[in-house]
This record gives sequence, structure tokens and C-alpha cells, in this order.
Amino acid sequence: MVRQFHSVLAVSFGAIFLVACASGADNRHVDGGARDSGGCTSNAACGADGTCCSGSCVDLTNDRDNCSACGMSCAPSGNACFSGTCKCGGHDSCTDGETCCGNSCVDLSASSTNCGGCGVACMEGQVCRDGTCGQPEVCSPACKANETCEDNVCHCGSGAGCSGTQACCDGVCADTTSSFTNCGVCGHTCTGDMICHASVCSPSTCTPACATGHTCTAGTCKCGIGPACTPSQVCNAGRCEVPTCAPVCAIGENCTPTGCRCGTGPACSGTDECHGGLCQPPVCMPSCFDGESCVGGTCMCGAGPACGILEQCCSGECCTVCVAGICVI
Repeated sequence: MVRQFHSVLAVSFGAIFLVACASGADNRHVDGGARDSGGCTSNAACGADGTCCSGSCVDLTNDRDNCSACGMSCAPSGNACFSGTCKCGGHDSCTDGETCCGNSCVDLSASSTNCGGCGVACMEGQVCRDGTCGQPEVCSPACKANETCEDNVCHCGSGAGCSGTQACCDGVCADTTSSFTNCGVCGHTCTGDMICHASVCSPSTCTPACATGHTCTAGTCKCGIGPACTPSQVCNAGRCEVPTCAPVCAIGENCTPTGCRCGTGPACSGTDECHGGLCQPPVCMPSCFDGESCVGGTCMCGAGPACGILEQCCSGECCTVCVAGICVI
């Protein structure tokens, strides 16, 4: 009798336990969070802000494994979900070929501090190539600064190696002899209206202005590739030449790029002559006799030469005796 009572009691207790378990199965989740095994089956079970994804309630606005939609994972281009948009360290998610490591976008195939995986750093002296740490290649001839050697070929960024006066600046070849933003060395930017000439930031204009035929190069007038011509020369087709004047300049005057000149002034006019850089009346040494005129430093009687010692110039003619401007003998 006692044994039968114990059997009935055990069966009754087991039935009560099963009913209790069955009635509590629908209340094992936490509102707004992921559910345990066998959790949500529809969005209705997740509340107003939740969504049922793979049996778990998630918030699509901040779940990095379900960002904006179920199964939309931010990895590997992002590490967080903000307002339904994947981010990498608060910035836009990484582009194709990059991975978000420590809030920064890196190329796992080439990053020496994240080689093949986030946080995988190469040893000192090694480089990361195709996601594997190894010894750097050596090109012959050696690559320029900031270039890389691959299969014995130098590269600047994703392009070919730089040539001539070019340097590899931020992955792009730049001519440091003329680059405004890389003048002389990478990153050296000229200011204002300066220009980069021969690797030096220089003025872009010349003061005073260059003479005809010249060019202003970095604030200096030049004739062709040479220096500026002297004041008595002209720059013709990149060469300094002595100018030619037509008609030929008078005695004492100089032929300049602007024509004949007496000193710093214009050519002399009338019967004046250029002496010592100044226009002056004709001067003959020794002085001419009465009636004669000084023409170009030579005494003349009329249109002819000066008269002889025993003659005198009378109204443009040489004679022995002149009375009242008339030759008598």
C-alpha cells in the first residue's frame, strides 16, 4: 500500500513539472535583445524597435552583424553600425580591397602592421607582400625614395617608377623641379603667386619688365636660356645681338634696340652732333675760319672743302679777296 502511494506521488510530481516547463517556454526571451535557443519566430515577438533575425531579436540600427537588414554584416569593411550604416572607427566603411582594423582602413595584402590579418605585424626589416611577411626585394638599379620593388621593377604607388627629375610623392610621380606642391622635395608647397623653378620657389613676375624678346623666368629676365642682353644689344630668337640701324647712326651715336641714340637720349637733330653723350653744335679742331662751317668735325666752305691758307671763304666760295661777301680776286 505504501509502495503504491509512492508511485502515484512520483507520477503526479513529474506531470506537474512538465506542465510548468511547457507553460514557461514562451517567456524565456528578454525584450529588445537576442533570444536564447529557440527564441523569436517573428518580428511581433521583438517589440516596436526589434527585428527577428535567425531566431534572435536585434536592433537593425546598431547591430554590426545585421546592419539595416538581417544578415547584413559590416565586416570586413566596417566594425560598427550607426543608424543602419556600417562605419569604420566613426568614418565611412572601407572600400573594396581594404579591411577595417583598429578603426582604420588597411590593405591586408601590403600593410606591414596588418599583414594578412588585423594586428599581424611583420618583423623589423620585413615587408608585407600578398598578405605574407618577408624580406624586401632589391631592384637594380635601386628604386627611388618611396618607391617599391616588385619582380625587379620599381613602382610608385600603383603605377610605374618615376623617371628623370621626378620623385615619388604620396604614390604619384611629381617633377620636383617645377611642381608647385612638391618643389625641391615632396610636400614642399610654394606660397602666394610664387612658382617652382629649378626646384626653388621663385617670383612669377619681373620688375622692371623685361625688354622686347626676353622672357621672365622665376623673376629674372632671360634671353633664351641665357642671361638678359646688355643695353646695347637686342634679344633675337633667343640670342643677344648687336642691333643694326638704317640709316646708319651719325658719328658719336649708338645703335640701340630702339634706334640711334646719343647717350641716354634720342639721336641728335638738325646740324647738332653727338659729343660725350650730348647733342651739341658742330665742333671743329682747330676752329674754322670766317665764312666756313663745321660739318661733322670738318671745316667746309659751302658745299666744298675748307679754303687754302691764302684764301678766304666768301659766300660759299674760296677766293683771295672778299668784299662785302663778293669774291673780287
